[in-house]
Amino acid sequence: MQLVKAGEGDADIASEGSSELFQVYPTVFQDEVNLYYFNQNQELQADVVVYNVWGQIVFKQIFEQKIGFNKVAFDLNKTFLATGIYHFILNSGKESHAVKLIKK
Repeated sequence: MQLVKAGEGDADIASEGSSELFQVYPTVFQDEVNLYYFNQNQELQADVVVYNVWGQIVFKQIFEQKIGFNKVAFDLNKTFLATGIYHFILNSGKESHAVKLIKK
């Protein structure tokens, strides 16, 4: 599987010296957000939680994951999010990754 480099407006976070990868794009979104990450855990499930600036959960989804590369798309249009800043958090086993998103 080949990783396509994220473009401008995308979050690309990789840990030096490991094969860990966490990428969320676009970080400035209207409807859909894509998550691309490498899972090293034996856990079969992961979850994504999106918080608003007041710390309230505005979106949460549990999904199946596999060991290796995973790509998941989230349709945030159905949540009727207001324009603003949100915190997107992936919880996978004992690991958590976060990125700030902006809803247009």
